[in-house]
Amino acid sequence: MSKGKLGLGVALTDDRVTGLITDGDIRRAMERWQAQFFNKTVSDIMTRTPKTVLPGTKITEIQRIMHEHKIHTVLVVDEANRLLGVVDHYSCML
Repeated sequence: MSKGKLGLGVALTDDRVTGLITDGDIRRAMERWQAQFFNKTVSDIMTRTPKTVLPGTKITEIQRIMHEHKIHTVLVVDEANRLLGVVDHYSCML
């Protein structure tokens, strides 16, 4: 998702969210595993339980979640955990 300048990728299995990997996750993994980093998989590095919200979630609640968990993005999913979109810190400030 670099095109959108979010610095993240979403892992999907059967169209359902199974993880999230950010540029920060990659940087921390490189620091932690150094030369062994190149043998790691996305599954080794990703966050397996990313923060998600339903489409009807109010922006104030999304901001609270991001602040509480010190994150910059939240995934928007449907009831079946299918990805519908991404809300980032900056889009909440419009």
